[in-house]
Parts: sequence; C-alpha cells; structure tokens
Amino acid sequence: GLNFTAARSFVTVEKTTPGSSPHDKLLALQSELAMSLRSTTSASFTAEDTDANTNTKKKVLSTRKPLVISAEILELTERQFPKHPALARAHNDHGFVLKSEQEYGPAIDSYVKSLQIYEDCLGRTSPSWVLVLKNLSAVFREAAISKEKPEEREEKDQLCIRAREASDDCLKHARMWLEKVREEAKDEDSMYGEAEIAKAEEMVVDCLVNGAFTLMLQARSLSSSSSGKKAEREKGKVAKVLITKAHGLATEASSDFALKGLKLAKVQNAEASALLALSNPKAALPLFMSALETRREALGDS
Repeated sequence: GLNFTAARSFVTVEKTTPGSSPHDKLLALQSELAMSLRSTTSASFTAEDTDANTNTKKKVLSTRKPLVISAEILELTERQFPKHPALARAHNDHGFVLKSEQEYGPAIDSYVKSLQIYEDCLGRTSPSWVLVLKNLSAVFREAAISKEKPEEREEKDQLCIRAREASDDCLKHARMWLEKVREEAKDEDSMYGEAEIAKAEEMVVDCLVNGAFTLMLQARSLSSSSSGKKAEREKGKVAKVLITKAHGLATEASSDFALKGLKLAKVQNAEASALLALSNPKAALPLFMSALETRREALGDS
C-alpha cells in the first residue's frame, strides 16, 4: 500500500544539519517515516542523526508519530515541488498513513490528489498511477467494511461500487503496462529487461488479488442486504457470479505467474477465500494451510 515500500527501496538517511537542501530534508523525513511505520509502536523508534561537530552518526530516540511526519513531508513537498511526481508520491504516502489511522475520508482525498498529479505528469499507463489506484480501491474496501450500522447500508454499497470501479481500472491498466513492457523488451536497445518485466508482472498480481477481494466484499454486501425471497434469490445469483469472478482472478494470478514467498501466500489466501465463499471448504482448507506455511517460510519463525 505505501508507495515507498512498493515502488522503491528505502535506506536509512541521516537527518540533515541546518542549511541542508529541501531535497535532503525530504529524504531524511521519508527515512524517518519508514522507520516509524516499521516499528512496533508509532510513539517510539530509533533513528540516525549526525553530530554536527564530529560528523559521526549517533542513535537518537524520536517520539513523532507517522501522521505528523507524513504531514510535514506533504507540506514541504507542496512548497518545493508543486505539480511534480514527488508531490503525488507524498499524497500517496500520506493517504497510506491516514488509512492506517482509519481516517478513510481524508485518505481517499489524498489518494485522489495523488492520482490527479500522476495523471497530469506521467499519464494513466504509468506504474505509479496504477499503484495509487490500487491503494484507492483498497481504502474504499476498508471504508466499506467499517460501515456496520443498518443506517450506513447505502453508503457501504456505494463504497463497494467505487472499490470495484477502481479495482477494475487498475487491473486493466496494469495489464496494459505489462504488455507494453514485454513488447518493448524485445528490442535490443530497449530500457526494459527481465527486471522490469518481473516488476510489471508483480504489479498485475497485486491488482488481481486486490480485485478478487474487492469482488468478494461486494458479493458479501449484496448477500447481507437482501429483502424478500425473490430479491434474496436474485442477489444471491449476482453474488455467486462475483465470487466466481474473484476465484478466476486469483486462479489467473497463481497459474500465469511464477510466484513465491509472501506474494504466493497472498494469492493462495485469495483463492482459498473465494473457494470458501463458493461453499467449497474441502478445496479451500488445503490452500489456507499452504498459504500459512508459505508465509511462515517467508518470514522465518518470527
């Protein structure tokens, strides 16, 4: 979900001394945010600072929360890099932090702003645009799940629809990007190679899994909103179609791409969840167990 963990690797960057450039300050803040989110608590984590006198690194304790840091990143980026992909990335990262705080409305707004900037700067076929659209679909889905009261039913249904629309769109454009990379990689002078193809394939898999869970949520929402036997039967049929499509997406991810580690575990879990929703627990259970074992192997014994 978070752009800097999905789209690029972060290294620990020492905090900058007074008078350093805005770019250096952004790097330091982004590193601080990454460490804050990876820590077990948001209130305390260790960061690296540089002693101005000896120019040596030292460990310091920071008590700043991720939301405070991401807001500072966004403010600085808006001042220094307006209408630039860096600002789109800052909005995306801020959206992720807001989502983790269950601030779904502001998170949606931040993701939408990120999408608009990426579209203006890079176009809809860029991997960054697809990534943010997937994140937007996920936050719509989480927001829908949070709507449990009967009076929130209409809002929940609308959020499910918006999650489905974003999910379908990001999968379509992810496939288009993969096709483009594969085609251009055939040229000997192309900037794309096996590494770029692998990244594009990974993006498609992420969108397939996101699509599967989005369809399953929409199916559950339909099933729980039925009123009357006829309406219940009709919505039950639609829900089954949605779940069958969800299973198809998960199966495509597992059969068409070479997967391993946590990515494989995610796909196995999605496929098993769809089978369970299709009232096939006998087929679902081995997949759930495989997903658990795959995840355990990927993470070690921790």
